[in-house]
Amino acid sequence: MLIINNNFISTKEKLGFLYNFINNNKTEYTEFSVEEKEEYTLEALKSVCNWVFNNNKFYNNAFSKADIGLDAIKTLDDFKKIPFLTKEDLRKDKYYTCSIPSNEIAQVFSSTGTTGGKPIYMFHSWEDLYIRDLSMSNKLFDILSEDVVLNALPYEMSSSGLSFHNACQSKIGATVISTGKGGFYSTPEKTVEIIRDLKPTIIITTPTYAMYIGQMLREAISESNESINVRKIYLTGEGCSKAFKNRLENLWDSKCYAFYGSLEAGQIGVECSDGSGYHIYGSHTYVEIVDPKTGEVLPEGSNGEVVITTLLRKGSPLVRYRTGDLGYIKTIDCACGIKDKKLFLIGRTVQQVVLNGKDYSPIFLEQMLLSMNEVGNDYRFIVNKDNLTIKIVLAKGYKCNDSIIENIENTFMKLTGIKNKVIVVPEFPRCPGKVIRVLYED
Repeated sequence: MLIINNNFISTKEKLGFLYNFINNNKTEYTEFSVEEKEEYTLEALKSVCNWVFNNNKFYNNAFSKADIGLDAIKTLDDFKKIPFLTKEDLRKDKYYTCSIPSNEIAQVFSSTGTTGGKPIYMFHSWEDLYIRDLSMSNKLFDILSEDVVLNALPYEMSSSGLSFHNACQSKIGATVISTGKGGFYSTPEKTVEIIRDLKPTIIITTPTYAMYIGQMLREAISESNESINVRKIYLTGEGCSKAFKNRLENLWDSKCYAFYGSLEAGQIGVECSDGSGYHIYGSHTYVEIVDPKTGEVLPEGSNGEVVITTLLRKGSPLVRYRTGDLGYIKTIDCACGIKDKKLFLIGRTVQQVVLNGKDYSPIFLEQMLLSMNEVGNDYRFIVNKDNLTIKIVLAKGYKCNDSIIENIENTFMKLTGIKNKVIVVPEFPRCPGKVIRVLYED
């Protein structure tokens, strides 16, 4: 047997690309040499392409139309010839990527529908769920068997809640409290009560929900001497700026780390103690950066669209899937001790704010806005053609007047180059779900 991220994988599965490392005493992909990582990646790509070619008619047709045979992939450059997979492909046929017989499907996950469009379904075998995809690396995830993990992620339809639940419980052996995220029974009030009663040491949730329940928790214990012993919070499901993350750390008195994944691709990367960029799960995921318009693979350090290939999944494998996310890859000798490629995200192709012919990342705009102490934790960007209105709640201790509004407008203009109008509101309705912070008006 070979251990990849402490996952036991039987050679009876005939995952041929693993055989090269059977005699390797290392137990973590992060500890492989550069040469071993390159060899592993190439063999893994060959293996997944072989699997989908023989087990999925859609992939087989796509490969055949592009005149790509299995023996054509001998190098990473050859892999670039394979056509892309898109979200539209996944929506036009619910079984598009399903590559196992129906009697081997153990779990089906569905898209949440928050971004619109037909639902996307991803199919997993039992081995996908409990052997191959338990990829929480001991080097990257500082979660221990003695930790109590409050999992405040959706459990219904979406993969996020169950994925983290399985990994924390089955791989690490930690205690998991499955609170969910604002469901019928798992109300924010109930989650706050559980935090006070059971004192979790780790919380996994979205940035918005972390702020929501964090504020409720502080209000609930404001007149007591209760201690909150959360040592780490992992944030996923939404993008957020460093400024927003810093505010969460101050609110919770705990370090926050971002995790990057999706329903379709599963785990992609995670922040380490360095707190910048995502260490890529190279054992499970191959990441490319391509030009959003031409599809050309871009050199390291260039901004482009993130393209994902899953390396170990057999239920619904993804080969060259265009995520719609924007970012770049750079090889980093990281302060955490891992020297490898890191992924840096800058937004999404469909969520860029366009003003006066220029594209702006909402995360960049949030970073600039929340860098001002006067601005509270909640806001809305309202775009009307080339005009930007910013609705904000002031931070505690600040009173609304013309001077403070003018200062925020001028500072934001200086930082971004965008002329804007600031409107101060008393508060926004609290929402446990995803908050839409960029609104468009005719």
